[in-house]
Amino acid sequence: MHLLKNRFSIYAFFGLNKTSRFVINVGIIIVIWQLIKRFFIFGRYSDDWVRFNEKVADNLIQSTAYLLDFFGYEYFIGSEFAARHVGIIDSPGLVVALGCVAVPFMWLLTGLILAFPGQIKSKFLFIVFGILGIHLLNITRIFSIALYVFHINPLLKNHKVYFNTATYIFIVLMWIGFVNFSVKHEGSKQ
Repeated sequence: MHLLKNRFSIYAFFGLNKTSRFVINVGIIIVIWQLIKRFFIFGRYSDDWVRFNEKVADNLIQSTAYLLDFFGYEYFIGSEFAARHVGIIDSPGLVVALGCVAVPFMWLLTGLILAFPGQIKSKFLFIVFGILGIHLLNITRIFSIALYVFHINPLLKNHKVYFNTATYIFIVLMWIGFVNFSVKHEGSKQ
């Protein structure tokens, strides 16, 4: 009867602590993610996946254009070079490739939050705000690159390194915040 009362009955049966549960959950999520990628994203639904990434890229471009306009810059969107090209007039601008949309970072944050024990409502809120935060970081990155290639140097190298570092830091901080929130709320219920 004890196993039926415990939400993680299989874990309780084997006497696993929260750390072990988290590691197992991360492993399960990685396997599920790989299966989704293999059979859906790069398989049957690859066109839908590309369209989703195109929508995210288009939103990055439109948001960057809005910020450029807000700060008084004349900008362009699209060119004979590429459809997803954005920049300030008289600059080379930048191309937003589908690999620039940061969806894998969003999956990473989602997986970490789902793997840790906690309330569904708090998981949902942290995932939504985390994904929005990553997207806002990406908009800031595209906007900053547009300013950089206009004002400083038309050849920007290693912009991905800076963004990746900032995004990993953001993900770690969001996850630590979620863990602290979950532990605090779990402790207050006992």
